[in-house]
Amino acid sequence: MNLKILSFFLIVGILGMISCKKNNYPDEPVLEFKSQSKNMMKQNGQDSMILVFNYTDGDGDVGNDSIDNIFLLDKRTEQILATYRFPNDTDTEVGEYRKGELQLIVYSGCCIYNDTSFATCTANPNQSLDTMRYILEIKDRSGKMSNRIESEDLILECN
Repeated sequence: MNLKILSFFLIVGILGMISCKKNNYPDEPVLEFKSQSKNMMKQNGQDSMILVFNYTDGDGDVGNDSIDNIFLLDKRTEQILATYRFPNDTDTEVGEYRKGELQLIVYSGCCIYNDTSFATCTANPNQSLDTMRYILEIKDRSGKMSNRIESEDLILECN
């Protein structure tokens, strides 16, 4: 009889520990590249694509309606090309994890020609194409930065 009671309390204890277990997500945002809608664009913001990524934030404080907290960089120069606002989810309490998918409209950058070390949006008759990648990162409300993710190669038409 004592063995049955002991087994019962052991099972109840294990179930209690499992149900109280904290989520396994880190407090800083984690990004994962999912897709991009195209691999070739005309330079100088004349073209756009959709960049899709998944996110997870263990403490749920990602998102801000008042400041930009998504940063899009040019991998070639590490310069910020654009910033966006991560939508604040008023249904999620701080302390609850958040995860989901976001889609950004991203406009094309400028070419960096073989004879320069900086981006310029003027056509160069000696070079018609350039290859680049975007880097994406986000900052949560407590200032923690996410990991950086990269897009796939993007070919820019320089003419």
